[in-house]
Amino acid sequence: MKHLILVFSLCISAAAAQAQDSLKHSSVKNIQPPGQPSKQELAKMKAANIKKAAKTQFQYFIIHADSARYGYSIYADGNLYIQQTTIPSLQGNRGFADTASAGRTARFAIRKIKAGEIPPTISVADLKKMNIK
Repeated sequence: MKHLILVFSLCISAAAAQAQDSLKHSSVKNIQPPGQPSKQELAKMKAANIKKAAKTQFQYFIIHADSARYGYSIYADGNLYIQQTTIPSLQGNRGFADTASAGRTARFAIRKIKAGEIPPTISVADLKKMNIK
């Protein structure tokens, strides 16, 4: 029984070593995970987004989010595109403290859309730069 286990362990070790060796010498480099676009595809999509956004009219409106808090709605060619009732990237469901903060963030989101970033992600660092608390 000990010999059988030893032989089995050696076979598994040899197979693992062979698989590792074949991966090292494989001609395939930088395999793209399935379902994820390549850098070239991302660049094409961004260029198409920029071209489409240039032809689109964007408007934003400040909305009431909850008790004494605000959010914004962004419309593209008259159709609701984004409705944001909470401050993006922050935990919780808190809206903007004032209409000016909501407006700055809406305008920033529109700039990102026009730059080809779909969806327009807004980070905590972006909020700090805009002095949004």
